[in-house]
Amino acid sequence: YNMSNNSTRLMLDAALTIVSKRQYSLYTLLGIGNAWNDLHYKDRVNVGDTCSTQNIRLKNHNTTHFVWEVGAGVAYAYDDFYTFTFEYLFTDFGRLRSSGIANTGMITAPRITPATVSLNTQSLLFGLHVAL
Repeated sequence: YNMSNNSTRLMLDAALTIVSKRQYSLYTLLGIGNAWNDLHYKDRVNVGDTCSTQNIRLKNHNTTHFVWEVGAGVAYAYDDFYTFTFEYLFTDFGRLRSSGIANTGMITAPRITPATVSLNTQSLLFGLHVAL
């Protein structure tokens, strides 16, 4: 099968510095926003399958969800112009659900429950901030 999900988000993030010593800073991140999610599912045709026209394809389903994220990071100010960051970020996009059946081939398909997935990400991010 092929299942793809895409998400585009618009976030409002806030960072709070917990402690700062010399060039180093430890901070937390919190963000809220909106995501536009797209979920698509279809069976892949198997070569040599005697029933290759009986694949299931669910319609694309676009939804809008509230999104939140939380994280923490460390910053190192190399000088007045360059700051390096390393942070962890967890983002929860909510639940995605596919729509009804678009095509099942030549036969009538049995009742199929749409696919539902929870979408979240965990990221380790390296950054370079340059002051001009």
